[in-house]
Amino acid sequence: MSEWAGPSVPACALHPDRTAVAPCSRCGTFSCEECLQQTPVGQAPLCAACMERLSISQLPWDHREDLGWARAWFKSLGAVLLRPGVTFATAKPEGDLGGSLLFAFLAWLTALVPTFVVFALAGALIPSLIGDTGTKPEIRAILLSSFGVAILIVLLLALFGTFFTFIGAAIEHVTLLLLGKPRGFETTLRAASLSLAPFVLGLIPICGMYVAPIWAIIAKVFAFMGLHRTSAGIAVVGALAVPAFFLLIGCALSGVAWVVAMTAGATQ
Repeated sequence: MSEWAGPSVPACALHPDRTAVAPCSRCGTFSCEECLQQTPVGQAPLCAACMERLSISQLPWDHREDLGWARAWFKSLGAVLLRPGVTFATAKPEGDLGGSLLFAFLAWLTALVPTFVVFALAGALIPSLIGDTGTKPEIRAILLSSFGVAILIVLLLALFGTFFTFIGAAIEHVTLLLLGKPRGFETTLRAASLSLAPFVLGLIPICGMYVAPIWAIIAKVFAFMGLHRTSAGIAVVGALAVPAFFLLIGCALSGVAWVVAMTAGATQ
């Protein structure tokens, strides 16, 4: 039970029966522990009213109806990549599921774009390298068909990646629930989807997709801190929940396969 604020002890502006723990760094209003909102590392905490005013979303993706989804998406990529702390601290915690999943789908699609480039180059160069002109039409038809199949495969993979993001967000949300009192699942999915912005690095040949997942985990830490208003430690655990979960699954499956192989070898 909270301590009663006496005459010599500052009281919370919203809860006069509670002792204030600190003044708001922006307006100076005394706030109790419940009202004082955590901000990213390096920034002083704010009262609920100032946090609400600050959370008038500065994220372009939330204004895609006015900006157009393509422009809003590209501007949001820059905001998440270059200023993740400020971006997530000033973004609305709540977001619609459709908007979050669309952002995730575009991120996965962008990460797979090099596949389009490889097949496009193959379709342009291979026929010219073949000297038998009589076979060129047939080869072009085969390559065109292969390119169409490749587009379908990439789209299916992007959809699978979006579904994986949804499942991963569910695992992360359960983890956050075990560690504290996060906001709703929509906020966790929003954080998980927006943190995929570094997947745009997949456009860089060879090294892009090696850097992107690490950068995405770092962005997710900032996303959980900013959108869920949680501590850095909890955000890190939440961001690593999915890699740890699938690592455990992989180790378990490898162990089962080893036991089966050893058992089969012993019976022969």
